[in-house]
Amino acid sequence: MKKRFLLLGFLLLGLLAGCIEEQPYQPPKDDTPPTPIEPNKNDPLTIEILQMNDIHGHIENEGSYGGLARASKLISQVRAESKEDNTVLIGNGDMLQETAIARVGYGKVVIDAMSQMKFDMMGVGNHEFDWGLDKFLEYFDGDSSNGEASFPLVNSNIYYENQLVKGTNVTSSLLLEKENVKVGILSYIGNVYNSINANMTVGYTFKAHPDEIAQSVEELGKKLKDEGADIIIVNIHDGQSSSCRDYEANTLLANLKYKDSYLVDAVINGHTHTRQDALLARKNGTSLPVIQSAGKLADFGRINLKYDPIQKKVTSASVSHINVSSASGTDTEVQKIISDHYNASKDVLEEVYCQNKQYINRYSEEWQAYISNVMMAATGATASVCNTGAFRNNVSAGAFDFNTLYALNPFDNHIILCEIRGIDLKRFYDANSDKEIVYTKEYGASIATDKTYTLAILDYVYFGAYFAGYRTAAYTDTNLVLRDLIAMDLRLRKDTGFTVSKDYSTVLLSIVTS
Repeated sequence: MKKRFLLLGFLLLGLLAGCIEEQPYQPPKDDTPPTPIEPNKNDPLTIEILQMNDIHGHIENEGSYGGLARASKLISQVRAESKEDNTVLIGNGDMLQETAIARVGYGKVVIDAMSQMKFDMMGVGNHEFDWGLDKFLEYFDGDSSNGEASFPLVNSNIYYENQLVKGTNVTSSLLLEKENVKVGILSYIGNVYNSINANMTVGYTFKAHPDEIAQSVEELGKKLKDEGADIIIVNIHDGQSSSCRDYEANTLLANLKYKDSYLVDAVINGHTHTRQDALLARKNGTSLPVIQSAGKLADFGRINLKYDPIQKKVTSASVSHINVSSASGTDTEVQKIISDHYNASKDVLEEVYCQNKQYINRYSEEWQAYISNVMMAATGATASVCNTGAFRNNVSAGAFDFNTLYALNPFDNHIILCEIRGIDLKRFYDANSDKEIVYTKEYGASIATDKTYTLAILDYVYFGAYFAGYRTAAYTDTNLVLRDLIAMDLRLRKDTGFTVSKDYSTVLLSIVTS
């Protein structure tokens, strides 16, 4: 009987359990917030180095190149790849000079845009001397009334009267902290004297031979290391167009040592406008990444470094390029800065001097003859010399405005007047006819060796190496800028239009001599 009651009880309990809905397991309540997981400070860290060289004021979108607002969008994407502040943004040099929008404000629009983009530093290139280095240094003097960069200028080897050029925001070396990694940066101008108007380098010296650069890096780099730098970046505005492997300074830097490790962890080149990169192999150490971009903001370079905080050294490196035209949009804040500057100078930038009736090849005899006439008419000279490199772009038929003229002739070259014997002018012409334009009123067909000429010559040529053997103690700087004279002559053709011709006498002659 007792067994029957027990069996009946089990059956009733089973039926009752089937009627009760099964509830998921609920852990005991705990109001204590979860403890965040701290990142392991011993894990390898990533440092991204982004660099731009030789953008030459090409801050507007120009199709396959140009466009700081596009570049800024891409840089933001790289920065967003990590939640940490691990990106170093470097301006190699030659950042300001070549476009009309940059010229009207002496590069301020470029500096303002770079500040918005949070550049970490900039180095000096040869074209930072074009308006005089003092003019450029105003952006780093602490005086906001003349424009001021939010980033420092690093100069490790430019001297004025034997003193290293420094200032309020100009330093010989820089030490930053990125993602708990201390990054030291040095910056050099290379042996680019011949690319600078010599009149603008009076009093300045560069310790720019590869041996001198390597010696300086060894000295300043070791000092940065002693101050706690984990990584050393060397920025050089120079290189070899063939390959960054062929630039001697890179090889020398690759072999510098600090204690039991290599001193330099990344090198940036510039000046040659060639897209190149390399990983220079080193014995028992990570290869040295070296990079240079193509210039005019067609692309910018990226170096990725992995830093091991336990070993206290870079354990891997990679290099790549990012095409600016690949941007899917623009940085609206940077674009606004550019647009505001353009609108403020719109009347100057869009002034149409006259209509150009035909295509102009800057290397043609007709154009060279025209330039000769302009230089002689403005000065009363009987011969002229102008380097072909003064003209950078051909001109299509259509409106001849300031933008067009500046693209053609982006330099503020002054005209120098001097006396020269015909025999010397003939020797110079014969030695340099493939490099320079030399014309008399007969367009160079006959230089009388027994005659003395009054020569109108661009300052870049007069103070440069080509003319060294013919320079005289007596000369006059007319303070006439060639581009201004061309603009003056084009304005006089507003009603008739412009057709370049070898036999075309400049209208300018009539007002200069009247």
